[in-house]
Amino acid sequence: MPFGAQYYRAPTPLPEEWDADLRRMRDAGFNTIKVWAQWRWNNPAEGRFDFSDLTLLLDTAQAHGLRVVVNLIMDCAPAWLFAAYPDCRMVTAGGRTLGPVTTPYRQIGGVPGHCLHHKAAVKHSVRFVEEAAKALGTHPSLAFWDLWNEPELTVGLLREPKIGDLVCACPSSRAAFLDWLECRYSSLERLNRVWSRNYQTWDEVELPVQPQTYRDFIDWRLFFAETMRDELLRRKEAVRRWDTVHPVVCHTVPPPIFPLVSCGSDDWLLAEPGDLHGNSVGSDPFAADLLRSAARGKAVINAEIHALPGGAFSRPRPIGSAEMKRHILIPLAHGIKGFLFWQYRPERLGGESPAWGLTNPDGSPAPWLEPASHIARALLADEEFFLAASPLPAKAALLADPENQIFCWAGTLAGDLYSRSLDGAYRALARAGYQVDFVHPSDFAAGLHQQYRCLYLPVPYWLAEPVAGALGDYVRRGGSVVSEIWPAAYDSARSLHSTVTPGMGLDQLFGCRERMTWPLTTGFDAYAMMQAAEGRGRGLAIRLSRHVGGLAAGTAIPVCVAVSEYEGEAEVLGVLPNGGAAITRMRSGEGGALLAGAPLAYSASQPDGGACGDLIAELVRESIGDPDVLVEGPGRADILQADTRRFLVVSNESEERAVIRLKASGQVSGFLGDEPEPRAGGGWLEFALPGRAVEGYWLA
Repeated sequence: MPFGAQYYRAPTPLPEEWDADLRRMRDAGFNTIKVWAQWRWNNPAEGRFDFSDLTLLLDTAQAHGLRVVVNLIMDCAPAWLFAAYPDCRMVTAGGRTLGPVTTPYRQIGGVPGHCLHHKAAVKHSVRFVEEAAKALGTHPSLAFWDLWNEPELTVGLLREPKIGDLVCACPSSRAAFLDWLECRYSSLERLNRVWSRNYQTWDEVELPVQPQTYRDFIDWRLFFAETMRDELLRRKEAVRRWDTVHPVVCHTVPPPIFPLVSCGSDDWLLAEPGDLHGNSVGSDPFAADLLRSAARGKAVINAEIHALPGGAFSRPRPIGSAEMKRHILIPLAHGIKGFLFWQYRPERLGGESPAWGLTNPDGSPAPWLEPASHIARALLADEEFFLAASPLPAKAALLADPENQIFCWAGTLAGDLYSRSLDGAYRALARAGYQVDFVHPSDFAAGLHQQYRCLYLPVPYWLAEPVAGALGDYVRRGGSVVSEIWPAAYDSARSLHSTVTPGMGLDQLFGCRERMTWPLTTGFDAYAMMQAAEGRGRGLAIRLSRHVGGLAAGTAIPVCVAVSEYEGEAEVLGVLPNGGAAITRMRSGEGGALLAGAPLAYSASQPDGGACGDLIAELVRESIGDPDVLVEGPGRADILQADTRRFLVVSNESEERAVIRLKASGQVSGFLGDEPEPRAGGGWLEFALPGRAVEGYWLA
């Protein structure tokens, strides 16, 4: 199990600091460091490669018994490349040519690198990867290759999706996109049918930079998601020509931080090439569970623990033992198998300095190094268990649909509807005690969705055809579907808005059709903002007409964005003020399909959305019964298990001291030796924890 920190991105730390630093890291109980092999730094002139700094650093690591992760940094392309190929730079949809520039996190310039479709530039990048693998691949201290640091198209230059800013619209990318379309649709006639066009030649096809005809725009952005996967495969193949032994990985950043529309990052696609998978923000349980789901059984690591962010005028906030436990124990409980801090020494060059470090700028230990060291020693002492252990099997899964993420942005020109919905649904279910996985549309072809008793569909306005086609069979086999407003309202099979909602035949599954939808205050477009300014559309409440899970009949659930009324044969669970059906259920054998006429998860993500979060949890409870772990109080409990051993992580999610009660029995012992001892009785364990505290226990 790797436990350590990012250490070197040239030019700092300086070589004269390495020996002392690495000795201190070993003494702290760490076993791994991560270093950057930067294209611009290690390939300063065409045909000249210099990895002497990295070789010396790997030698030093070996002397101190440390393993090394080599991170290939390709988005700082060398100056000579741009001089030789001026047309290799990325071009936005609005015609702006990008870079090369320096940024706070690529201090040596060359950002955002070359267009990933420029053949000559790609050839040079592949050679750099080959040379790095040739120079370092046989070094005895090498642990594995990190092929891509936080994959995204523009390395933060144009991360927020905006019309005109999306890349890449250069001639090389356009030509590659046309090839992709021809492969996807096989003929121009079929493309015309799907896109509703009348192109006579492939040369007439425009780049769909205006998004509101949807299918064409979704195709364009999916093309770049596949481009990212293909680039990762290229790097893997280049490494494998010289190193067939060491594992390869990339580490990603999930939405909403990296929107798929602008960044091109799809965890499921990017997990495919790797031997394991990684993430930069795995300290968050949402990110950890999404990462683990995307990895599909591969080991997952937190490649960058962002515990100490800051810069020149925003020095890191000191953290103590309690917060350090949160950074490690929560992702550990959600299946993360490795932990690397960003970083050991504070940064010294650029806008991220002097922050992010476990030490002071002079290399002396900062107060927060000792708690990290304490956790490292305890974790690695039982490494065999933690590598083998897994969370409790999830009964419920959320649909993470990249096409719907793109569609929601295209329809609103705002990046938060879908990603906040996904996050809101996850946190509602996690708070209720459910272990939550994510399923991707590609999982349905393999039948992986069948392992779950319940599938939750956040704002499924655009529903991928394989998913829509599989839901009926899933329910007939005993599964439960809980869907929010607008399921398949846009027909992805025909690329036209459906004449009936639910669309794509799902009105039969849900036993009802949408009669009317009332838009509420959204803020997603000019019309909505105008309505809000005029005081119209302040919101509505859905009232439960019978008990739902643990919610009593008559409970009012305020919602935002929109609310729909349904008619049909389905059982009515909740109504609008006019008496119309807003929550319905249609049973089918052992399974059923519940439909809620509001974007509950988005509403749950808002500061006043607690009632919607409660309803999400109770709709799932109505479908599949009690959660995996029964908890009382403002907290969360997660269990890792391997063979007969169990490890328990309990967290207080409130800011105040609180008692967390867990339905469990058995002997409990502390993991780190400083945990408060729980009280046991009546089949419950009681944990009195300070605000935001996280503790780990062995549970017999």
